[in-house]
Amino acid sequence: IKTTFDSVLDRSVNADWFICLDDCSSFFDGFSPEFAAELQELTSGDEPILESVIPYRFAEEAFRTPDGAVHDVLTADFERLDEHLDADFIEGSPASSGPGDILLHEDPAEDRNLSVGDELELEFASGQVATFRVGGIYSDARILGNWTMANADYAELLPPGEDQFVSAISADGAAEAAVRTELEGVASAYPDVEIRTKDEFRDSQADQIDQALIVINVFLVLALIIALVGIANTLALSVFERTREIGLFRAVGATRKQTSMLIRWEGAIIAVFGGILGIVLGIVFGIVAVIVIPDSIVSDISIPTFQLITYLIVAALAGLIAAYLPARRASRLNVLDAISETG
Repeated sequence: IKTTFDSVLDRSVNADWFICLDDCSSFFDGFSPEFAAELQELTSGDEPILESVIPYRFAEEAFRTPDGAVHDVLTADFERLDEHLDADFIEGSPASSGPGDILLHEDPAEDRNLSVGDELELEFASGQVATFRVGGIYSDARILGNWTMANADYAELLPPGEDQFVSAISADGAAEAAVRTELEGVASAYPDVEIRTKDEFRDSQADQIDQALIVINVFLVLALIIALVGIANTLALSVFERTREIGLFRAVGATRKQTSMLIRWEGAIIAVFGGILGIVLGIVFGIVAVIVIPDSIVSDISIPTFQLITYLIVAALAGLIAAYLPARRASRLNVLDAISETG
């Protein structure tokens, strides 16, 4: 997921700046459209700071298609959308589209047998019915979603709303520090708004993914603890069943330390074997998941080799720890009593 998100930003996002609420963790909450209007003023004048600004709005269950399906929609300014986002258009383009046109992903276009220039009647939540021309079809839905319409159509057909985020491109020759100062000056009247560069936006999203992974890591720790208990029980039973064997081992000259290390290494071997098995199965299931899950969610396969090696080392150390008590018992067995053990 992290690799896919990074590749999306690298391939699909051309804008220099992202403006969103708080830590950009949710695009369902928005801010006043006046903010984008104030940023537009920075694109004019003798020495403009910004080249262009595009506000984006998201509407849930915005309209119904003739087949009865209800769809969400993202709205944007078509005129310069190509400069900010690259959704990999396979037909048409935003630049050749405008109010009255709609852009859509190739999946809904294929489902409805639509091509550029075709007309589609949409029924909006307000009860209004409008006919749209398909202005473009794109293959990358990870930013725009499945349906995108012009901001002007949003204002006419949907209830007034707030901007979910804004993208901006710096003017030629404008220093990043100077642009940030101007943007933060405008944002000072909007306390919850965050100004981020493309790299900062990517890092903030990666941090959110890491926070979600904390839950998985907690379950991983619980699984490790359960596995350690299982290894300890298995080795304890093994020591009990091999009492005579251990006694003979000591009788021929093995020291207590050697006996203890024998059991500990058994624990490490069991843990490493389990770790290798888990890693192999995890990689296989991970690859299968990437293949099965839609490309709009996950498309890239990334195997964290260093992290997996770290987990394997941790498993080996955990096996040594789990074997401590069984190894201690084995090393302290009385040689004569152990040899005389029967059954």
